[in-house]
Amino acid sequence: MSLRDQLEAIGSERVVLVLTTLGQVHVGRLTDIEGDAIVVERPDRGSHTVLNLEDVSGVRLHDEEAES
Repeated sequence: MSLRDQLEAIGSERVVLVLTTLGQVHVGRLTDIEGDAIVVERPDRGSHTVLNLEDVSGVRLHDEEAES
């Protein structure tokens, strides 16, 4: 399964960690996949970042745990 297929399967309602080849970590929702780029929107929907798919090294689901 390609990275693009994995990203499309996640959908836009889940919060993910996007890891880049430059060592950056972006947290947010995948709002769009445009050609060879993805759009990651902050969890509070405040702003978004466009990342080239070639710069993405991995994506993980982010599960927020409730604080006790």
